[in-house]
Amino acid sequence: MNKTNFLFELTEELSWLPQSEVDSSVSYYGELIDDKIEDGMSEEEAVASLGTPKEVAAEIGMDQPMMTLIKSYARPKGGKTGLTVTLAALSSPIWVPVGLCLVAIAVSLYIAAWAVVISLFAAVAALLIGGLCFAGLGIYRAVSGDISQLLVLGAGLVAIGAGIALLLLVKDIPKWLVRGTAAAIKKIKAIFVKKEIRE
Repeated sequence: MNKTNFLFELTEELSWLPQSEVDSSVSYYGELIDDKIEDGMSEEEAVASLGTPKEVAAEIGMDQPMMTLIKSYARPKGGKTGLTVTLAALSSPIWVPVGLCLVAIAVSLYIAAWAVVISLFAAVAALLIGGLCFAGLGIYRAVSGDISQLLVLGAGLVAIGAGIALLLLVKDIPKWLVRGTAAAIKKIKAIFVKKEIRE
């Protein structure tokens, strides 16, 4: 495939995106092909090294902000017709609250997950700080001559040990939560992109 055909097909594959994004993407890939040709590749080799227009369009789609994908998904193909606008307006008392409810549930679950993580780290901090205080108090009183305060020292050391153990258990949870969020967003984006590229 030559450069002209590749860029034409890429433009067709990206027709669901805003025109400014289509223009900048096509321009970028045109320059990329030219750079590869200047580096010694033939035009066909340069085009083949990029992948198919469908694959490139999918990559471009995955790089788009989520709102752009949602707007492109909601936009009717072939422009808005009177019937489409009327149906959207008449059904809005159903789909707007349902959509808002689903978004609110997702946000609530996400906030609840972070609240649990913060609570776990607060428990770690409480165990460590409390343990240090008890251990210090036990040492101070034991040095003052009250041997029974060694029990307080022991309780402090147990609390410090429990705090360290809990810290080792929970230290990676924020990373998992961030990675899980990124993976979920990527999967949601892929649904929108695949739907648009397939059509």
